This record gives sequence, structure tokens and C-alpha cells, in this order.
Amino acid sequence: MKKVIFIPAFHSLKDPILDGLLLVYLKAMAEPFIEFHLTTLEQDKFQLTGDEFIQEKIMLEKYNIHWKPIKYRSGGMFILFKKLWNYLLTLLYAIKINRQNRLTLVLGFTSLSGAMAYLTSLIVRKPLAIYCFEPHSLYMLDFKVWNRKSLNFIILNWFEKKQVQHATSIVVPNQFGEKLVRDWGRKGEIFKVPVSVNESGFKFDPSRRNYLRDNMKVSSRFVFLYLGKFSGIYYSVGEIAIFYKSILNLMPNAFFHVISPNDGEQIESAFLKAGLDKSDFHISGVVGLSEISGFISAADIGVLAVPPLPSQVYRTPIKTANYLLCGLPYVTNRGVADDDIVAEQYKIGVVIKDLTLESAESCVAQIENLMKEPIDELRDKCRKVAVDLRGLKNTTKVLNQIILSS
Repeated sequence: MKKVIFIPAFHSLKDPILDGLLLVYLKAMAEPFIEFHLTTLEQDKFQLTGDEFIQEKIMLEKYNIHWKPIKYRSGGMFILFKKLWNYLLTLLYAIKINRQNRLTLVLGFTSLSGAMAYLTSLIVRKPLAIYCFEPHSLYMLDFKVWNRKSLNFIILNWFEKKQVQHATSIVVPNQFGEKLVRDWGRKGEIFKVPVSVNESGFKFDPSRRNYLRDNMKVSSRFVFLYLGKFSGIYYSVGEIAIFYKSILNLMPNAFFHVISPNDGEQIESAFLKAGLDKSDFHISGVVGLSEISGFISAADIGVLAVPPLPSQVYRTPIKTANYLLCGLPYVTNRGVADDDIVAEQYKIGVVIKDLTLESAESCVAQIENLMKEPIDELRDKCRKVAVDLRGLKNTTKVLNQIILSS
């Protein structure tokens, strides 16, 4: 029996959360009897040229993914009206598809898209599934971006609770997320699957390691890699810079590589202000997906920069999987997802409390202990754990089960 799935996405097609995750999952599940209809809200910064747009549409069709882009409208005056208009266009497309093909399921990916999926499922009267549910409203509250009286918090928190209660199927990253959705009134089945990564796209590359280390002139140094953004729901660059200086004082051969979309000059300024010398760090801008494995391979340990606020246990950092698949152990704060539990259980990472001098001392001591293991054995262990816990099969197995049972 044909399965027709409608997926209203809050993000643009080329946003990494779709391009690097959701689309990977959908392509991996391609079957003649499964048909996906995906709407996206396209922001200018992810805009495709005419030829790129046509090529993308053709490529997606090969996987039975029918893509409907919608221009993202936000900011300025009438912001609420613009958001409602974004959703109305999404809903009208869902109604059209339902009339033509009789939808089987509405699928929300993350809680932001889940809000759109929840409303759509009510209106077209089809089952709802939510994959990768994380309480974004609580993140924004903990980081003081919103407060409990702000309209944004009230609306999103309400939608998050409603989708948790209404969904036929829901997938959370870990046991902490499972407890939260139970506390929010979830009665039905709950799947526990952290965000998965296609393991074939991430692996240790010894030739790129040697080339990049020679290029950065760090052949004999111990390289810390930070991959991603600063501030928002991460530590600020200033906080990381000060922590790195503490590490360097204790570990003179340390070197710090940053790959970030944040402004490179601001990052460099923060590092210099913290007392680091230009010879102690290297800053790269955004690196293409095909090049990430090489840069991860060039490092000796990866760094996660998520403050251990109460809500962060519900997260599922993608960088952890990327690091491990390339054979790289990692540094994490205690209380961020279950990354601390995995690091200690499998001896593939370093767990610290915060970014204080005391934590820097603990970090260096744990690294020294971790590196007593032969490096090839450590790399193999890191990758094996990543494949077992964060490999693509974990996601496709659950999504297939949800789709086939709908």
C-alpha cells in the first residue's frame, strides 16, 4: 500500500539541519511505495540559483521527494501576520496533496517544524509523527533569550506540549527527553534515538590529517578542534578563549583550531585578548560538508561548547557523532545530552563541569589519561561507538517502522 508523507519544514532546504540530516534520512528510506512531500521556508541566505534549483528538484524526485519551496517572510512590521502567511501557504499545499493523493502521515522534524505539523495534522485529519523532539522553548528560556511571559515562549511551549500529547509517534534523543514528554502528558509510545549521521560520510582520513597539520604547522602539537557557532545556545567566544588560555598554561603544546560561521576577526580578537598568541590558534570559516572529515581528522580532540544549563540534557549535539565517526574523542560538559555518560562509559571522551581553571586542570589530566591508550585503538573505538549509537540505521529503522505502521 502506498504511503504518502507530508513534511512541513521550518527551515530552508540547504540549512544544515535539513540538508545534512532530514534529507539524508529520507534518501536512505527511498522506496517506490513511499512518497514524501516536503515544504520548506526558504531564507535569502540559502537561496539557490535557477540552475541549482532545477538540479535540486530533479535529484530529489529520484528519491520520491517532492519539494515545494515557500519564501520565508519574517522580521520588520507585521511579523505575526508574516508567520501566519508562511504557515497558510504550507497548509494550502498540504490540503492540495491530501486531496490528490490521500495523505498517510504528517511528519514534523524538530519541535519548530512540529508545531506546523501538529496544526496540519488536525486540519487534514491525519496521524502525526514527531522526529527529534527537543524542547526549544526551554532552551530559549534557560539562555535568557525569552522569559516565561514573552509571547514567543508561551506560543512555542504550548505547541510543544500539544504535539507531544497528540502525536501518534514521537522520537526523543535520550532518556531525559522521554521523562520530559511523559511529564508533559505523553501517553503513547516513545522512541529513543539520538540524531543520527550517515557514517559513510565521516571517517578518519590520514592523508588529509598530515596535509592539514603540515599546512597549519602543528605537526607536533596537540590540536583541540571547535566546530560550530558561538553564543546563543552555546558559550561565547570570549568564554572559550579564556578557557583555552587556561588549557595552554597547563599544556604548552596545545593548539586550538576553530571552524565557525561566526566572524573570524572577532574570534581572533577574543583569543588575543585572552592572552593567546597567533601561533597558538588557527581560524577557518565555513567548511564544506565534503571537507569536514579531513579537518576533524587533523585534530586530536574535539570540543563541545554547550553550557550545562538544566534544559541541555534534552539536546543531541550532532558534532559529537561527527567527531567520533572520524575517530576523535571529545570534551563535553556534564549534563549536556547523555554525551557525558557515553564518554565515561566507553572511555572516549573528557567530561568537565564548566569552564573554570579547576575544570581546565581536570580536562588536561583526563586527556593525559585518555591518550595512554594506543591511538589507533582509541580511534577505532570512537568510530565503533558512533556507528552503534549514532549510525544512520538507527534513524531509518525507527522512521520506517513509524511510516509502515501508519
